[in-house]
Amino acid sequence: MEIETTRFGVIQYREEDVLTFADGLLGFANSKRYIIIDVGSSTAFKWMQSLDQPEIAFIVIRPDCFRADYDPDIAHADREALKIDSQDEVACFAIVSVPRSDPQRMTANLRGPLVINLSKRIGRQVVLTDERYTTRHPIIEEYRALASRGVQPTSNAS
Repeated sequence: MEIETTRFGVIQYREEDVLTFADGLLGFANSKRYIIIDVGSSTAFKWMQSLDQPEIAFIVIRPDCFRADYDPDIAHADREALKIDSQDEVACFAIVSVPRSDPQRMTANLRGPLVINLSKRIGRQVVLTDERYTTRHPIIEEYRALASRGVQPTSNAS
């Protein structure tokens, strides 16, 4: 299958690559089907491209790439909606915002992570009540703080 996107041109994908967000994302209720695009093995960043609206794509990152202690408490209702049987089948991503004027000030939305059941290929953007997490969490600052403590952040963003 293929889709012509605004950002990447024509992209080939397989049906088994499609992630379905039945409720869409906050502010993007009409976009329900997405694929994850790797931008290279040397970066933790990926793109999440809408298949319903080719002009919509989000930069995403796994929070544990820069925040080793990220452990969101996913509400029971969200876990049920995602049909999660085992934590092994769950991936969590955060949408990244990059200011044009200063990319070093990029932030991640840790308060509204994208939780994905990898085995069932369904996802949901959840809203956390945990005040440790914000919608504009500084990525570079957090990464540097980890490095200064000798903690090696993960780079596996599968």
